[in-house]
Amino acid sequence: TTDDGVVFGGFFVLASYREGYEPYKWRAENVAFASVKSGPHGADFPTQVLQTTWDLPGLLGGRLRLYPSVRVVRLTGQNFFGVGNDSAATRSGAEEAGSSGDPARYFQYSNWSAEARLTGRTPLLEDLHLRAAAEIRYGDVSPYAGSLLAASQGVEADDGKGIYGVDPLSSGLLAVGLLWDSRDHETVPERGGLYEFSLRAAKGLPASTDVAYVAWTLDVRKYFPFIPGRLSLATRLLADQILGSAPFYELTRAGAFSPLAAPGGLRAIRGVPDGRYAGKVKVVAGAELRSWLWRFHFGEHRFRLGATAFGDAGRVWSDLPGDPALDGRGLGLKFGVGGGPRLQWGESVVIRVDVAWSPDANATNPSLPLGIYFALGAGY
Repeated sequence: TTDDGVVFGGFFVLASYREGYEPYKWRAENVAFASVKSGPHGADFPTQVLQTTWDLPGLLGGRLRLYPSVRVVRLTGQNFFGVGNDSAATRSGAEEAGSSGDPARYFQYSNWSAEARLTGRTPLLEDLHLRAAAEIRYGDVSPYAGSLLAASQGVEADDGKGIYGVDPLSSGLLAVGLLWDSRDHETVPERGGLYEFSLRAAKGLPASTDVAYVAWTLDVRKYFPFIPGRLSLATRLLADQILGSAPFYELTRAGAFSPLAAPGGLRAIRGVPDGRYAGKVKVVAGAELRSWLWRFHFGEHRFRLGATAFGDAGRVWSDLPGDPALDGRGLGLKFGVGGGPRLQWGESVVIRVDVAWSPDANATNPSLPLGIYFALGAGY
């Protein structure tokens, strides 16, 4: 992807299908990968990930579904362009003159983190589910010398508008939410919808980090079949607000149970680089026209080949009410448009390639102003 580079490593899914269990008895998704990307001084390895995630849907006679996961991540080229919808992607003359660090790393930082998470889901009604999660996490951020993050550290930290989470930080998080899920298929839905409202609260340690916040997320997805099995429309609206003193990297993420990069990145506004915009309030909307063109078999394995066209848009606010100096005064929408192929393998694996154009893509890829993503999963 244009965010991470060329990814190499291993990915495998194991799933057990048994009568009486929907959609399967259990599923394990395991990932070990690194990425290589052209950096400011040659080849970089910006992303290294080890992760295992299990899906156990049949516990307590089908009344409880658990998702335990463990994840270790090292990132060396994460983006930080400041806070607000109007943050600049270029340096001012004064910033260039006053910086003593590597100019190619001015909008970047590195960090590593380890986290363990347990998410649970239980039905209340036929389509209504209660969700809960608990997470423990350790993170260690390293700003590059002379970078924007190093310059921003500690600024205005006494009024709730500062940059938090730059020092080593341990944190615990609890989340709860309600999920209405009427989709006809979990992996490649064509009709129905998914509606989720969640709350999360986190506290950082040691107390001197001053990290403590609560947040809410609304995630609405709706699916419309035009030609069943052939052509459908998927739509999404995502809103997220943080209240309190959150680590700066949480300002580029959204969601309580499967946190995603937002507003930029593969799972939000494709074409806008991950980390390009940061804020306590985020709104993202998207629509995706999906088609399946060819069905075929390879041995006992079933495949479908298709394509999609999409458009995503949204924006952030540094906080509410918005600050015109940080967020601008106009509509300020960020957007991306594009498309790409899809390959479905069996019932639980979708391989996709998305190519998106956005005016913001050249912030990190001036020679190739596109977002290019190779990923697993059908998307929203």
